[in-house]
Amino acid sequence: MKKMFFLLFLFPAIVNAARLDCGMATIKNLYVQGERQDSGLHQNSVLLTLENDKSSACSNVTFAMMKNTEPAYGGIVSMTLSAYTTKSKIRVVVNSKNLGSDTYTIEWVNFQ
Repeated sequence: MKKMFFLLFLFPAIVNAARLDCGMATIKNLYVQGERQDSGLHQNSVLLTLENDKSSACSNVTFAMMKNTEPAYGGIVSMTLSAYTTKSKIRVVVNSKNLGSDTYTIEWVNFQ
């Protein structure tokens, strides 16, 4: 019974570990990449870097990206382009799995 209680106690931490909330941050660079001859990780994606005003939870996040095959791709491109051109802060939340080169998949973005 004590083991079961301990596992239930840890469950919320495990669930929350799947995302990194970069908070309200300014986009430093914004790229939209097509197919690349070198088959790079970032091909066919929107890719962004954030200024140093991002939260400490994202200190290891160099690049946030979303592949153009994802249903939310158009909305993500539109919102990040708007934030970039107006220098507005945007909340960026990424999956906690590092894809390589300190690149993480965008789960969602939002304005406040």
